[in-house]
Amino acid sequence: ERSTEARSGPTPSAQQQANISKLKQDLMRIKGESEVTQAQKDQLSADLLTLAQGTQKPSQASVDKLANDLSTALADGNLTKAEQALLAQSVADVMNSANIPPEEVQAALNSAQSVLVSSNIDKQDVQQIMGDLNAIAEELQKNR
Repeated sequence: ERSTEARSGPTPSAQQQANISKLKQDLMRIKGESEVTQAQKDQLSADLLTLAQGTQKPSQASVDKLANDLSTALADGNLTKAEQALLAQSVADVMNSANIPPEEVQAALNSAQSVLVSSNIDKQDVQQIMGDLNAIAEELQKNR
């Protein structure tokens, strides 16, 4: 059963919706690539960092790690468009962990994990991505 539930909470700003759209495009471009280029990883990393609104942003190193792990997993993953959209929204929420309540952060993490698991991405890749997302969430929550 694939989960495509929409999240609750405030509607993202027009700028944030554009940022999320850009991330969805990145995910779509990477999906099914046999070889993900460094340029694609760099673009994904830049777009991930753009999602972080406000003054609290995750470190470049943690964002680069997430971009690398995501691109590796998605290259052989088979996310549907709905799953890509849900994953992009969940990642955007995690990137803004400093600005949302802890229960919304946890809901975003749970959502990301269920999308990754249901799309048959390698279990080890899922664990790495979830480790990256949890590290970013902790980093941002700590600096609230």
